[in-house]
This record gives sequence, C-alpha cells and structure tokens, in this order.
Amino acid sequence: MLWWIALFVAVDVVITVIVLRRNRAAQASTKGDSLPVMLDLGKLRGFADAIHPRIGDYVRTNWSGDPEGLPGVLAAVVENAAAEARSRGLDLDRTVIKRVVEHSIAAHKLAGGAVVREAMKQVA
Repeated sequence: MLWWIALFVAVDVVITVIVLRRNRAAQASTKGDSLPVMLDLGKLRGFADAIHPRIGDYVRTNWSGDPEGLPGVLAAVVENAAAEARSRGLDLDRTVIKRVVEHSIAAHKLAGGAVVREAMKQVA
C-alpha cells in the first residue's frame, strides 16, 4: 500500500525539479547570464525538512476539518513558508512553495490529496 505513496512523491519531486530548472533557466536568460542559476536542492530539502513540523502543528491547531475552512489555513501556511524560504535565502516561486506545503500535509496525513488540491487552487 505504501508503494503508491512513494511513487507519487518520487514523480512529484521529478516534476518539481523540472519546473524549477525551467523557471531558473528563464530567469537567467532574462538577466543576461550565460549559465542558468540552479536551485540548490540540498537547501530546498533543508527548507522542507525545517518547516514540515511547523506546517503540521499549524494545520492541526487552526483547521477544524471542514473543507470550507482549509483555503484560509493553507494561505497562512503558504505565507509562513514563503517568509521562511526568504529568510533562508531561497528565491522560490509560489508554485514550489505550494508543492512543499501539499507534500507536508500529505505526509502528516491531515487531509486527503483531492481536498488539499482543491483548497490550494483558491490560495493565491
């Protein structure tokens, strides 16, 4: 049963890396750099590991389980994660931060994937 979760996480990591590389390449080409700036995946992993427990605590504390209230909680979590990324010197776009938050909530088993994805669509 856990193999499909591991497969989902592995595929999502690959997609995230591809998106990050494309975004960085586009940013670097607009800045006139000869080589695209690549995100340090070690820093991204450290960031994700650092905020994972805080995401779980925040969602458990502030979400009643009602799907209607989840977008507001997710918006606050994404903002907190973005602030933490900036404080660590990571220039992450919202899509990446939202993915990190989604993975954390899935790992904590706080809500179903479909519920989180639907709620995340409402988060700017």
